[in-house]
Formats: sequence, C-alpha cells, structure tokens
Amino acid sequence: MIYARGLMLINNVNNGGPVGHGITPTGPCMNCQYFVNNSPGNITTAYDALTTVMVAAIGGLTPGLTYNLKIEVSDCNDQVFDSGVFLEAGSFLSANPPWMYAGGEHITGNQIEICAGSQAELLAPFGFSYLWSNGSTAQNIMVSQPGQYSVTLTGSNQQATVSSDIVFVVTSATLLNPPSINQNGNQLTSSVVQPSMTYSWTKDGTPIADANGSSITITQNGCYTVTIKDAFGCLSSSNPLCTGPLGMAENSHYAGFSISPNPTSGSAWITLPVSDKSYQLQLTDMRGRMVLNDRSVRGEKYELKSAGLSKGVYIGEINHPEKGSYRFRFFKNQ
Repeated sequence: MIYARGLMLINNVNNGGPVGHGITPTGPCMNCQYFVNNSPGNITTAYDALTTVMVAAIGGLTPGLTYNLKIEVSDCNDQVFDSGVFLEAGSFLSANPPWMYAGGEHITGNQIEICAGSQAELLAPFGFSYLWSNGSTAQNIMVSQPGQYSVTLTGSNQQATVSSDIVFVVTSATLLNPPSINQNGNQLTSSVVQPSMTYSWTKDGTPIADANGSSITITQNGCYTVTIKDAFGCLSSSNPLCTGPLGMAENSHYAGFSISPNPTSGSAWITLPVSDKSYQLQLTDMRGRMVLNDRSVRGEKYELKSAGLSKGVYIGEINHPEKGSYRFRFFKNQ
C-alpha cells in the first residue's frame, strides 16, 4: 500500500519483533502512527494487526467517465505473515458537489438565465440515479420557469448520496424562441444560426465534448438537443430530436426481440435473446427525459410496467456489453 512517505509494507509498519504465536512484540515500534494492534480473535478477519484508515484521493476527474482503481497485494518469501486490503463500504464518493450542466456547458456559477419565451436543459453527470428538486428522476430536465434547482445523485451504494449546489434560474428580458433541429443524413443543424450565438449539444442527456458549432455530424443514433446562448448570456434549448431507424434490422444480435402488447395501458412483455450477462434498459419520453433506467435486466422475459407513465410515445434502448444496443418505440395509449 502506498502512503505519503512511500510503500506500506509488513516489515515497516509493525509493533516490533519478533512476532509469533504466544510471543509479545518487543519493539521498537515502526511507523506506530499507522499501526493498530489487535488481540487474537477480536476481529472476524483474524488479522493480528491492522493499519489505521488510509485515504486515497485524486482530483481533476471528469464526471460521466469511467476510471479504474488498481490495488496490488504482495505476499512472498514467508509462510507466516499474510497481507490484505479492506475497502470501506460506501467510501467511493466525491467530496465535492456534482457538476450540473446547462445544455452541454458546465455551470460554473450559481445562476443561469433563460431567454424569455424559451426553455433550458439542465443535466447531471451520467451513470447515477437522480432526484431533482422538482421531483424528476431523469438525468436531465427542461426548465422554463424561474426558480431554484438542484439534483441528488445515488450510485450503487444506496446509503451514499451527494447533492449539487443550488442553481438559480432567472428569465432574461431577451425574447428568443427555442431552436429546432434539422436533420440531413448524419448532419444535425440548429434552426437558429447567427454569428453572435454560441452552441452546445447533448445526446441522450449527456453533453457532447467539443460540439460547439451550429451543426454536428453524428455517428450514433440517439436523442439530440441543441442549446444556444446569445451575446448577453441567455439560454434557449431545443426539444430533443431522436434519430435513426428504430426497426429490428438495426442490430442482428437482437433477432427474436419482441415487445407485446404494444400499444398498452398496462404492462408490456419484452422478449430478449438468452444471455448470461445483464442488459440495460432505458426509456425516454419525447422531450428527452429518461423515465426508466434499469441496469440489471436478466432472463428472456422482462415486464415493462407502464404505471406512472403518461400517455404518449417513448423511445426504448437496450444495451448489452457484447450485443451492443437496440432501439424501439413503446406506446402508452391511456
């Protein structure tokens, strides 16, 4: 284990030697500030001694990206001493509030302006469960009214939550209707194109890096939103445009996929190819709000419950680590 002054090893953090069955350590103690002695049998792991809690921290990470932590335990050249590393449950979390985004831009202050007669998309980092101050559980929300907004994120540990700072949304005096998105093949273009405007884009509720022009070229199907900002700083976001064919021919790995009944006013049953790995199912309404995000879909049959969903059309997307993604439409008829 690495600490402030180098490697943490069994021969430089101990209560002196010799150490053995029935033998009391004689000292001198090495690195005692890191050493906790234990009487045999006092802890379930049966280790004779532990270190104090070691804290590892890293900064400069980008929300929504995946990072890997590698811990190595080495135990060699003896048949007496054993080493181990214990990770505290719930200890993997951010010490800082999560970032919020307005369109594809990181909100650096505590206030944003919406152009009069318009709306703005607020987003949280990808990969969590969400609870916004307005009650929404989607990754992103559209706001058109002044007010205070914040979001609480929950990861795999349901007991560890982290909340954003409050963002104050105010309405600008500048009148600007929301833009729309025009599609020409794999190119998407904002209906508002002016030199004084700046642009940001999102896909499925996640900012697209370096997408800061009035048009973008897409390589994946998804639901896209453009947000424009005028010279005075007020924001206006489009409604989402969901692109691409949604038929079964889109991915041959999903041959045999079906959803029935569709439309429905109750539950629909989804038939999936057999797999020993979990699927992820996401359901998004036509405003781009994610209303379902189930990461542990197993088995050939899945019950899609429509209770709590409003009448309308939804875009479903199924993801699998080996089979890729598959998109479909789901209709709630009442």
